[in-house]
Amino acid sequence: MRFTYRAVLGLIIFLLTLLATVVALLQIGKSMQFERPNFSGRDFERTWSVTTLSLQKSTVTPFIEGFGTIVAQDVSTVRPAVAGVTQSKPFTLRNGSYVTAGELLFELDPFSFQTSVSEAEITLAEAVNNKRRLQIDLKNAEAQIAIAERASQLARQNLTRQQQLQTQAVVSSSAVENAQNNLLTVNSTLESRRLAVETAQTQLTAQDLVIERAELSLARTLKALEDASIKAPISGIVSELNIVVGSPVTQNEPLLTITDPSTYQVKFQLSDAEYGRFFNEEYGLIGRRVTVIWETGYESIRYNATVAEVSAVVEQSNGGIDVLADLEGLERETPLRQGTFVSVRIQEKDLMDVYQLPTAAVSEQGGVFVIQNGRLKEIFGNVLRRISDQIIIDLPLAEGVEIVEKRYGQLAPGIRVEIINPNETENNMDPAVAGTPSVMESNDTDRYYRITPDQAEQARTILANVPIPEERKALIFSALDQLLMPEMMATRMGSRLGIDVANAQVVIGLSVDLQNSATSQNDAAIGNVDARPASAVPTSPNLIDITPEQAARAIILLETLPIPEERRATILEALQANTIPERLAMRIADQIDL
Repeated sequence: MRFTYRAVLGLIIFLLTLLATVVALLQIGKSMQFERPNFSGRDFERTWSVTTLSLQKSTVTPFIEGFGTIVAQDVSTVRPAVAGVTQSKPFTLRNGSYVTAGELLFELDPFSFQTSVSEAEITLAEAVNNKRRLQIDLKNAEAQIAIAERASQLARQNLTRQQQLQTQAVVSSSAVENAQNNLLTVNSTLESRRLAVETAQTQLTAQDLVIERAELSLARTLKALEDASIKAPISGIVSELNIVVGSPVTQNEPLLTITDPSTYQVKFQLSDAEYGRFFNEEYGLIGRRVTVIWETGYESIRYNATVAEVSAVVEQSNGGIDVLADLEGLERETPLRQGTFVSVRIQEKDLMDVYQLPTAAVSEQGGVFVIQNGRLKEIFGNVLRRISDQIIIDLPLAEGVEIVEKRYGQLAPGIRVEIINPNETENNMDPAVAGTPSVMESNDTDRYYRITPDQAEQARTILANVPIPEERKALIFSALDQLLMPEMMATRMGSRLGIDVANAQVVIGLSVDLQNSATSQNDAAIGNVDARPASAVPTSPNLIDITPEQAARAIILLETLPIPEERRATILEALQANTIPERLAMRIADQIDL
């Protein structure tokens, strides 16, 4: 019996315990349930915010941009025509110095050249003396001929007389024979004298050649003596100087190079497509004006040039065509040097009645978005040129049609969009936030969702770089501090932050304390960098020293930030002193390489 009572008591206790457990679980489940918002009748299709621009036709003069190098037409390498030992050179002769044509560059030791000149002069004098001797011999031989001719004439008369006497039987035949022998001897002597004259004439002619050879030798040695003084062949800038006084140099050894800066050209390449654009133009490519830009640090120097030559062959490595343009107006003091890397710009033919649009508005295929009935429609055109951040395009659209100013990844044909005022938000706004107008328009009657600290931190990171008005951003940040997020913002960013909108707790409106917190934070927002007067900025302990280069970048970037003008002036004054407010520095550190 006792056992039965104990069994019943244990069963009762077990049932009570089970009942208490069920009741507790029901209470816990009930406490975990929140009121779900009523979404019946609401459209959850995502709407993206865009800015637009109006199409306006214009006449555009496109240009081809590229890079080239400076080359020179007149480049002379100075080489000595004779070998020798350098004796002297001007003190001013050095790499980078300017020399004029005919200016003495350096001299070789003239001793050996002067000695050669003296020897050539002696040889010439000896040849002249020998010629005079031969001339005397010729005159003597010519005189001997006259005597021999007279003797021959007398011998012939004697033979005639002897023959007449023989016919008269006055003399014997032997006398006649003696007269004949005498005539033969005299005639033989005459011929010898004539041969002597011809020999003297031949020797005299040969001596003339000897004299001419001696004169050439003298001229050669004089030229070598002159070549011992090396002069500048052209005017220009000295480079590759390789002269040491007292060291020997060989013939044709390169000693220095002279480049004439007045003959500088810019050499650049055109692709096949770019080169083909000039085929059907009236003036072609030769004679076309070219703008040459030399970037030197923070300064850009511009030069004008005219296309003078086009290569006759195509580069096999890249398929480009070399073009040479003559630079104009260069003086001897020009800072340009051969081999300088420059950018070039050459104008093309005018394009009539075309649209010039920012690159962000046109796709790679030449498509632009127009808005019809609140939705996007893509229209394709013919992209004519891409110039820097602008695209020249021919579109089948009339002037005045509004197109989307900036495309981003979420936009596609058929997407519902709404046009926003570009003064309220920048074009580079995060698309996840840009498409939610209520993010910028939050007020104390909005619905808010309860979020986790991690989600609030992620939302802060996203909003930090969104250029919305600072008072509104401060209000949102204040809500995030209370782990609350505006309804539309949570709807748009929920998938990115992992917010379960369907099950999240809803809070209606902002408390007065939250609004007051936003007001106090607004004074310390990024846009309001410092609340102190401008005169206090240079000595502010919250200023960070930066380099002039970083300050220059920050000044340019400052123009794009939505900051009140009085604050902008204060920040500009600090940047001009190469300092930057700490809050602004934290915001734009990556953009100015801080």
